[in-house]
Amino acid sequence: MREIAYNFLICGNYIFACGFVGTLFFRRNILLILMSLELIFLGASLFFVGVSYLKIDSFGAMCTLFLLSIATGETAVGLGLIVKIYQANEEISLENFSKLTG
Repeated sequence: MREIAYNFLICGNYIFACGFVGTLFFRRNILLILMSLELIFLGASLFFVGVSYLKIDSFGAMCTLFLLSIATGETAVGLGLIVKIYQANEEISLENFSKLTG
């Protein structure tokens, strides 16, 4: 039983680290940054599930639901901004965020 929880913790840490490294290396591409942020949220969620399974508590599951709802909201807002930037400038670039007003 503990081995399953440890596998959740290890897998969550690896996914979190991949997302963190992705945000560090892909600073120019907004889509890759959003995907890396999703990996960070997913890794944290797996870590909470592993701790919840290890401690036999439901708090980790509640935190996971909260994190996943935040991640979906963040994705919706990010994709909306990307569409707005593309409509205004015909290209997607991080430099174009300063041109958005109102």
